[in-house]
Parts: sequence; structure tokens; C-alpha cells
Amino acid sequence: ASASKLRSASTPSSRRGTQRRARQLLRLSAMPLGHGFGAKLGTRSAAIKKSSRETVLRLSMDFKAQREREEKARAKSEARALEQCSYFGRFGSCLRTGVECPYAHDVTKVSVCQRFLHNECDDGEFCLLSHELIPQRMPVCRLFVAGLCISSACPFSHVNLGKDAELCKTFSRVGYCEEGDACSARHELTCYAWRTKGYCALGEACKLRRPR
Repeated sequence: ASASKLRSASTPSSRRGTQRRARQLLRLSAMPLGHGFGAKLGTRSAAIKKSSRETVLRLSMDFKAQREREEKARAKSEARALEQCSYFGRFGSCLRTGVECPYAHDVTKVSVCQRFLHNECDDGEFCLLSHELIPQRMPVCRLFVAGLCISSACPFSHVNLGKDAELCKTFSRVGYCEEGDACSARHELTCYAWRTKGYCALGEACKLRRPR
């Protein structure tokens, strides 16, 4: 009986069955990951790669935006450093000392001293404002605009641009304009005494603007 079993196990039909099972195993081992459990692994791997690419792209865009913001802030800071401080320009001093004030404190670009214009300043060289009457800091002569001043020695600006001309923003802000008489906008300076007290010691001889 045992001999007959051995003979049946070695018959051609049994060998063909063994070979068929071997070929099936080979096909299963060579099957790509797109089938069954391998498909799930492949899908998850692709999702991870996509998420990684999106993360890198987002970080790259965030870094670029941050760099642009820093460059704009630096350019703005540099521009401010060249712009005269309005408080320092008008009063000769600034409450924000040192690096606290981002604007320039240029003593050569301060406003003209109104007390000096009214012959009332006794500070001399210690005055925080300027006693130098140059076109860059002198406002238009009120009497010239009214047709009452023809003096060639008048230190005020004798340029009448008309009441419709816009005010010079730089001169109005700091009391100084690099363009001087060549500026296309009006340089006006309101009489401080007239504005605060309602009268001026110079009377009608005052050449500064008077608010109505």
C-alpha cells in the first residue's frame, strides 16, 4: 500500500499540480502594491508625499512673505531716518530722545524763531530755533501778498502763488523746505501770538499769516 502511495505521488498529474501552485505563488509574490493591502499602503504613501509637498510649499510662501514684510519695514525705517522730525523741526527739541524717535533731528533744518521775527528773542545762540533768515525756512510775506510790501530787503518770501495754490506739506510740517522760493506750493507760517492771544506786538507790521 505504501509503495502504491509513493508511486501515485510521483505521477505526472501530481507534478503538474505542484508546478501550478508554484507558479501561483510566484505571481502573488510579484504582484504590485496596487492590489489589496498594498493598495492601501500605496495610497497612504502618496497622501503623505502630497502633504509633505504642500507643507514645504506653504513654509516657503510664509518665509517669502515674512522676508517681504521685513524688507518693507526696513525700507520704511530708512526713509523715516532721512525725514525731519516734525516736533524737532517746529520746536527745536523732541520728547522722544535717542533711538526712541525714528525721524531725523537735523539742527540745520529747524523752523525760524518767531520770537526773533518779533524782536522778542533774547536766547541768541542758545535758541533752539533758527535766527538764520534763508528762503528754505522763510514763509511768504503777508504784506507782499496784499500788495503792501515792495522792499527788496524783506527777508520773507515774495512769491505769490495765489490763494488756490496748495500748501507745502513739508514746510507746514517742519517749517523748512529744501526748494525754498522755487517750491510750487505755498509756504505759510501763522503768527503764533495772533493765534494764541488774538493780537501781535508788531501790529499790522507783522508779516506772518493771520488766521481768520
